[in-house]
Amino acid sequence: MSFSTADRKSLVYAVNLLESEGFLIRLTAVLGGPIETGLKKLPEKARRAISAATESALQKAVNLAARTTYDSKQQPSWDRSHKALAMLAGGVGGFFGGVGALIEIPFTTVLMLRSILDIARSEGQDIGKTSSRIECVNVFAFGGPSRDDDAAETSYYATRAGLSVVAQRAAIFLASKPGQKQAAELSAKLTAYLAKIAGRYAPVVGEKFAVESLPVLGAAGGAVINAAFAGHFQDKARGHFIVLRLEQKYGEKPIREEYEKIHQSQMRF
Repeated sequence: MSFSTADRKSLVYAVNLLESEGFLIRLTAVLGGPIETGLKKLPEKARRAISAATESALQKAVNLAARTTYDSKQQPSWDRSHKALAMLAGGVGGFFGGVGALIEIPFTTVLMLRSILDIARSEGQDIGKTSSRIECVNVFAFGGPSRDDDAAETSYYATRAGLSVVAQRAAIFLASKPGQKQAAELSAKLTAYLAKIAGRYAPVVGEKFAVESLPVLGAAGGAVINAAFAGHFQDKARGHFIVLRLEQKYGEKPIREEYEKIHQSQMRF
């Protein structure tokens, strides 16, 4: 299939965003030395706390997705504003160390979902549709590693395949009237879906927590960490919704095949 020059450039850009090195690499480039110290094996108590914070964060994100009433008209996204708010939250969390980070994680996750919704809308998605909202929540799964990834294909499409069934079920439930009226009970109804997302999102949150807990970093370090965190997921969101936009135009199979070709060609260099 023949793609327009502009669309192929957009797809190359999306591949770069979605298959780029992870959050930890990005953070290391900014902070350098403290990373190794922060990523020493976390105690079990800290792991349990991170798990609880991640679960709370995703519950709040899904509840927000169910209640979304933002204007669905296409318009530019406010990436810098959302990143600035994330930096502010990170600064406050970093000031109080690990305890502050645990309180800040759910807030930042919901803030990032708002940014992701904004990016989706800027790429032509109707965020008034339940399916679009679920795709926004799915972005949290594109940020980290998974044991389910198939080395024979890109991490991005492997993750989408792993989410497909549970995400469809989640969309159906959110689209129902009971789902809209009982947003507080969504997490209990969507256990399998949240588990899939958490399996990818929690490692990134763990990396963020481990570094943010370092007392030498303080408020300034927390702000820098959240800037990297926000940029990471904004990039994943931008790439994801570029791909969805092109799939709507050309079909999923042609775009996937071209995506794989681009990714394979990049890996050779």
